[in-house]
Amino acid sequence: MLDVNQWNTLNDRFPFSVLQPPTVTGNHVILGWAGKDWAYAETPPGAVFSVDPQIGKQQWSFDTLPKNSRRQTGTANVWTAMSVDEGLNLVYLPVASPSPSPNYWGGNRTQEIPYVTSTTALDLDTGKVV
Repeated sequence: MLDVNQWNTLNDRFPFSVLQPPTVTGNHVILGWAGKDWAYAETPPGAVFSVDPQIGKQQWSFDTLPKNSRRQTGTANVWTAMSVDEGLNLVYLPVASPSPSPNYWGGNRTQEIPYVTSTTALDLDTGKVV
């Protein structure tokens, strides 16, 4: 068993959940965190991470939200299946909207949040945006 909450260092009030199956490729198990994004204006930020399946150690982590905007919003998670192009060594993330969900007012978000509501490609080995 792998406890993903061991990497939840931001806000333990919102335990992270994994809503989609992991994406497995090569020596990577890639997971996207999802938070309780439908009830609060400030929720845990979405994050994606790669774990070494042999030892359960995190290889890299990617935050969908810039640090300076995390107090005004949250989520922008990857709550559904990701896809991989092994030839290009990329994983594609379907990044959701920031919280509060589109059903609620988001006027307190004043900074640019470049990866929300996007398909974002990461290098499989580093987790860096391509």
